Amino acid sequence: MVSKVQAAAVAELAQVTRLADLAVTPWYRRASTVALLVVLTAIVWAAPLLIARAGVPQLSARDRDAALRFAMAQEVVRIEDFRAARGRLPRVLTDVSEVFAGMSLDVLDSATYRLTGTDEGLVLTFRSDSSLKTFLGTSLTTIREHRK
Repeated sequence: MVSKVQAAAVAELAQVTRLADLAVTPWYRRASTVALLVVLTAIVWAAPLLIARAGVPQLSARDRDAALRFAMAQEVVRIEDFRAARGRLPRVLTDVSEVFAGMSLDVLDSATYRLTGTDEGLVLTFRSDSSLKTFLGTSLTTIREHRK
């Protein structure tokens, strides 16, 4: 019986000693762990900024013109769908869809509107009493060529 108690006491003492060894970590391990966490946090925080700064290559004026015309044509289709569904023009562009940056809608009368799009100094205007096909011109061809 005494040997069982002694064996249990020795086992418990060994376990307590192992736990105590784990709890006492040298200061340099704690400092290096904190430094590693700080560096990782900085990398995670700064990575999107570095990626955004690298950015997308700048488009030529011709490509920007084509892209803006295409985006405006999409808005025109949404406006016309709105008119067909509700029998009236939207009061503001947000009634139709999420607005592309740089686009605005001016309702001229109950049947006519003007859609204006801007992009880095480029300003385009579409009137609803004009042809969308003429407005688009060769934009789709330009976009296809750019994708190659």
